Amino acid sequence: MLHICDLSYNFLIGSNIKNIIFDLGGVLLGLDVNRTYSAFSSLSGISESEIASKFSNEPLFFEYEKGSLSDDRFRDGVRALLRLTLTDSQIDQAWNAMLLTIEKEKFALLKQLKNSHQTFLLSNTNAIHLKAVNEVVFKTDAEPNLNSYFHRSYYSHLIHLRKPDKEIFEHVLNENKLVANQTLFLDDTEANVTAAAQLGIHSVRITSIHSILSLTS
Repeated sequence: MLHICDLSYNFLIGSNIKNIIFDLGGVLLGLDVNRTYSAFSSLSGISESEIASKFSNEPLFFEYEKGSLSDDRFRDGVRALLRLTLTDSQIDQAWNAMLLTIEKEKFALLKQLKNSHQTFLLSNTNAIHLKAVNEVVFKTDAEPNLNSYFHRSYYSHLIHLRKPDKEIFEHVLNENKLVANQTLFLDDTEANVTAAAQLGIHSVRITSIHSILSLTS
């Protein structure tokens, strides 16, 4: 497994890496889950710590990320979990509060790397978040959506697979005929990095939202 110190443009051009798979949240997109806890706390009067406890390991969120629930069923699940009557808009705004920005420099980096490597996006996400992120993309770089920056994009709720299950990595490798040891995977979650590395994919855990800017010439 590679370490963060190996993440550099010189590493890429000096190796056999031909493919790069990017995570979204925590790698390209800034995330602050506490903002969502705070937003739901403000709506409910429940403390942020109790909101965090209710959300932690709650199957509702994993099922939504795997596309097992519609947006409406997800919202109903949140209402039931919090025992509150909330509008769709209130839920969506609080749920999206964790989403921050994507630096414009990262869009330039992705365009550059797309010209020299096969690039992919592999994200555990959901329909409400993806819509909001694509709005960020358009406002920041005038592209209609994230797909413009990659050869292929894979979203957990659309392919019904989720990291760190090995099947999601195998799906990307097999569908694109990628060789694992010619592929670099960048993710901020240790379990995801470990799972990819076990399949022979060069894997780096991103510990800073600015780290991938090292992948520039």
